[in-house]
Amino acid sequence: MRESYVRFVFYTIWGILNLESYKIALILIIPMLIGLLGGMYLSKKINERTMKYIIVLMLLISGISLIVKSILKI
Repeated sequence: MRESYVRFVFYTIWGILNLESYKIALILIIPMLIGLLGGMYLSKKINERTMKYIIVLMLLISGISLIVKSILKI
């Protein structure tokens, strides 16, 4: 845990983390919480096998998207 605090301090000193990145992080907390709560809700409503299938499908689509974007340089 201490290592995280040390990294936080040094990243801020080195300029890796700055005011703009903190603003973006604060803005993204809301969608993150919506996704987290939505996933928790769905995991209770959908059986485990279907949930794993959905997750694998989403990862596959995300991976293909990243490959296509890197090839096309979008």
